[in-house]
Amino acid sequence: MMLMFSNFILLLYIVTVFSNSTTSHENEAKVVDVAVKAFTASSSNSPDVLTALNTLGPNTAVLFKSFLRIRPNVSQTLDLMLQRDEYKELINFNRPTDALWNNFADRFGVGIFRMLKDNSLKATLPMMALSELSSQYYNPKFHKHNGFIPAFEQVCLDYESGPRSITKYLVSRLVTECQTPLTPEDAKEIASHRVYFMQVLLRLQVLIDKTVPDLGLYLAEFILIRNQFKRDILSEQLCSFTQQYFYYKDAIKALFNELRTKASIENNQWEDNKPSMNCLLKHLFLSFNFNHRAMVAFADKLRNELINLTQHAAICATIMYKKDEEAIEQYQNVIVNDITRIGTHVSQYFNNSLLSAWPSTHNGILKEQMLLNSPNSTNVDQNKLKMVTNLTRSLLANTGLPKCVFVLYWWKLEVSSLHNTKTSTFC
Repeated sequence: MMLMFSNFILLLYIVTVFSNSTTSHENEAKVVDVAVKAFTASSSNSPDVLTALNTLGPNTAVLFKSFLRIRPNVSQTLDLMLQRDEYKELINFNRPTDALWNNFADRFGVGIFRMLKDNSLKATLPMMALSELSSQYYNPKFHKHNGFIPAFEQVCLDYESGPRSITKYLVSRLVTECQTPLTPEDAKEIASHRVYFMQVLLRLQVLIDKTVPDLGLYLAEFILIRNQFKRDILSEQLCSFTQQYFYYKDAIKALFNELRTKASIENNQWEDNKPSMNCLLKHLFLSFNFNHRAMVAFADKLRNELINLTQHAAICATIMYKKDEEAIEQYQNVIVNDITRIGTHVSQYFNNSLLSAWPSTHNGILKEQMLLNSPNSTNVDQNKLKMVTNLTRSLLANTGLPKCVFVLYWWKLEVSSLHNTKTSTFC
């Protein structure tokens, strides 16, 4: 579903014409007003974040052009405009919506982000540095010493931290390496790995904190090890299954090291040989198990970063190319095209991959909860079943595409005394 807003049509083309009688202060005010309108249309809240990300491209071109007009003049007009809420939001490069993604990220700590660490170093941290410089650039009260603009220009030109290098990295990790969204077969395979990993973790003897950690924290590394181990881990006589540990993190570390040793897997192969992990989007789905809210949170964070990046790139174009309109236009086209590709592709990848979650991911979640809360499947009382049902239903509500109602069925086979389950959905 693609949403069309009236302000989207408004932004198809903006031309600002100033008459000869217009004062410089009025000119500055109009320039900032145009930028505010472009920014508002690009960053306004949407009930469908993935659609907003998908339609970011056309707005980006207008946003870039509007920011080209803003100069860091220390004037009474801009000083007064700093007091306006619209202008404050315009130069606020830390959007409050990023908190939603941070809530998901903090749940895992730094461990989950072996892949995201690279994204942080190549994209997030350089954008933070650009944000600080951009805020100073726009602030008429900030004293810009003689070396400020040359230093800013060096950052713009830097092959590791400039806007062009950031967009190239994002295109690589979010588009080029993620050509095909996850399929139902992929979802089935991931669910199978998760259930098997849960069985392995339950064999570990943990003494103090016996709460099984979120599987997504270690799943990508486990899949890599399991695929190279090529034997049934549960059938192996492993020291990791008999040794006692205080915490799960210690037990898992010992398990992985033992499996690597038995399979002659080098420790650095996680960093050097992870072909399926070059796609950051797939890594997110592995980590968050097709959780819709987590994907939307990341999409919202990405949209904010792309908007920020557009603003930073506009400043860089002004600083690097001065009044060379041809060079500025070439630079603008490259940046806008990259940002459009990123927004459109990520939105479609998320939508199609979330659609593939049913039914394998949902049934896998049910199996995980059964293993966690009722490992003895031959003797399950009604209270246990009720608890598993409630836990599972709450997890299913945020799995795959939203707005689905899930119904869990339980029945008992009298011959084997085994409980069987399945899930149905009404979307």
